[in-house]
Amino acid sequence: MVICRQLMELDVFKNVELIAGKKGLDKEVTWVYAKQTKNITPWVHGGEFLLVSGYEYAMGEEELLQLIEEAAMNNLSGILVEGGINFKEIPDRVIKKADEEGIPLFFVKGVISFLDVTRDIIALIM
Repeated sequence: MVICRQLMELDVFKNVELIAGKKGLDKEVTWVYAKQTKNITPWVHGGEFLLVSGYEYAMGEEELLQLIEEAAMNNLSGILVEGGINFKEIPDRVIKKADEEGIPLFFVKGVISFLDVTRDIIALIM
């Protein structure tokens, strides 16, 4: 079994910062899922580690807050937000919500290869 805490040991996470949700670091990571739709509920089963791109159009503070709620409701293991061009930092309200829900929230300024993140996490799981 792989837990969220172990992801921080991966080389691909060297520039990734855990910014919230420390109490959820022992959640099991069952798979990696890159967010492609507005709502994730129809597409997850629980335990997924969610990747969110900072290049996603119309993803602001309210959408991030909703995403944290949806992640908690679906028992996701954690979320990685790639800053891209849209997120220079994560709003305080989002950080607070992730802490309240116990959702590990990771952030990387700029870009990160979702291919590399997915490959390394899946290799760890397998």
